[in-house]
Amino acid sequence: MSARMLGVAVLAALAAAGCGGDGGGTARDAVADDAARMDVPAGDEATGTDADRDLAAQETGGDATSDAAGEDPAAGDEADGEAADAATDPVADPAAEDATEDADTNPCPRLPGAADRARVVAVSFPYLEGARKSGDWALLQLAADGTLSGPGPRFQMGPAFDGEVAFTPDGEIGIAVQDDGTLGVFRVAGDGTAQVVHAAFAGHFYASRIVMSAAGDHAFVLDTEWRDSGGSTRRGGGVYRVDIGCDGTLTDRGMAMPAKLPAALLAVPGQPGRAVLAARDVLDVMSGGDLHLLSSEDAPTVVHSAAALSEDSSVDGSAMTPDGKFALLGDSGMFSTQGVGVVEVAGDTLVPRQFLSGIGNPAAIVVSPSGGTALVAGAYEPDDLWILDRDDAHPEAPFSIRGTVEYAGGGSQLPTSMVMLERGPLAGRVLVTEVTGIRQIDLATDGSVVDHGVFPLGGGVTNMPAVIGVQP
Repeated sequence: MSARMLGVAVLAALAAAGCGGDGGGTARDAVADDAARMDVPAGDEATGTDADRDLAAQETGGDATSDAAGEDPAAGDEADGEAADAATDPVADPAAEDATEDADTNPCPRLPGAADRARVVAVSFPYLEGARKSGDWALLQLAADGTLSGPGPRFQMGPAFDGEVAFTPDGEIGIAVQDDGTLGVFRVAGDGTAQVVHAAFAGHFYASRIVMSAAGDHAFVLDTEWRDSGGSTRRGGGVYRVDIGCDGTLTDRGMAMPAKLPAALLAVPGQPGRAVLAARDVLDVMSGGDLHLLSSEDAPTVVHSAAALSEDSSVDGSAMTPDGKFALLGDSGMFSTQGVGVVEVAGDTLVPRQFLSGIGNPAAIVVSPSGGTALVAGAYEPDDLWILDRDDAHPEAPFSIRGTVEYAGGGSQLPTSMVMLERGPLAGRVLVTEVTGIRQIDLATDGSVVDHGVFPLGGGVTNMPAVIGVQP
């Protein structure tokens, strides 16, 4: 299971628990500074105001607040009520959320496609000349042998500068967090083209991360704000739920779990119904650490909390090892020592094991399918791709920095977003967006790391990619 695709049970229980920055700078800030020096526009500060959404709508030619499946974003009571009633709703019933269920219990079961098939890769192109933002997106084709082709015709959603596209398990629906806190949603048609479902879905959240459920009938949205930052718009920091219709249409189900500055939500493989959340506080746990082990055995509860990073930290990239033993948290805090924290999930306890410093702005982290190697995208000062090795013979410090990737045809250039294939002949293939194109790297089962170079996307500001996603 992907670290970004949460276990069914924990998400279902979170949905049933409806509830009505002191972090530093992130890799987005760093890339923005570098982009400014390149005359490349950067994302606006996420103030979370309706004026920001209106401005984004004018820039991209869309209506960010009206594109919410007919819902009024100000209708907080209705959405909160839906979240509270989720326990009696079929979409919140764990028995009805297995990814292999049949059409009798799910009108559109989203079964994974063949592991050895060709796949679609989605990429945002958020930059325009003259320090303006673009809502351009495009699809590329990744053949079963790893050959990239395209991109195809561009389509319009909203500007997106960091993060990853979250696909449903069948690869039909893609969802991305956009610069104005909305969600862009598209459907991959049978001919491989994109059909926009929502150019800018505006919910009761200011989205910073999107996490797909294992069943693909809903996703969870992280609003990385303080709990009480919503004001009259009824928003606030926490984990929110959106349901995904058979055609990709989203429905805002409201807040599933309040939290302060939630930045990462990762399933714990091998522990059904458990996940870890990086946040300053969550539910009724207001102190005790910045990483929380959650359980949904009866209702969402905090099993244990630990101080994984410094008080000035700001979690950016994150990943869980396939065996569910270690969580890796990238600290991009402006006033902290940047690097990667390693936390062990030891039964009911979170144990901070080590901190690997010297990796600037770790914007994205992936762990090889074998679990023995990790790749970290250091997006700024220095911008590089770092290899981590795992050795369980040293339980107090299980990870070490091997060094940077041996590049084919030139070094890395501002690696921003990174995704990895987890199934089929290309398992361990990593796609990384950089200034000039998409780099492909293999994380092999024997621990070797092979760079296949950069697939060029045309050069120039308007062809500079940012967010990326690949069908599972």
